[in-house]
Amino acid sequence: MDNMMLVLAVALYAFFSYCLLVIARKTDTDGSWMAWVPVLQLFLMCKVAKLSGWMMLLMFVPLVNVVFAVVLMMKMAEATQKPSWVGVLTVVPVVGMFVLPYLAFSN
Repeated sequence: MDNMMLVLAVALYAFFSYCLLVIARKTDTDGSWMAWVPVLQLFLMCKVAKLSGWMMLLMFVPLVNVVFAVVLMMKMAEATQKPSWVGVLTVVPVVGMFVLPYLAFSN
């Protein structure tokens, strides 16, 4: 059972990293390789959203990180020519898992 959970966790990490890689390439953002490195993913997301890289530090502040995550996803949605309200869906429990793949694979 533990091995199966580990495989699932690695598969989900790889899938969401690939989604971020696709978004970075779709928006012509340099450094798309950062999608595979855990902390650098936040920096890449800030670059895609056209926010200062220093703002990623807000993700380490409790409660502020929730608000910043929504703003970050809203800006990423705008960068991929989607409505900004799509980023708000990040906080909806099950629906939030599908925001990044939607931004990556929709036209």
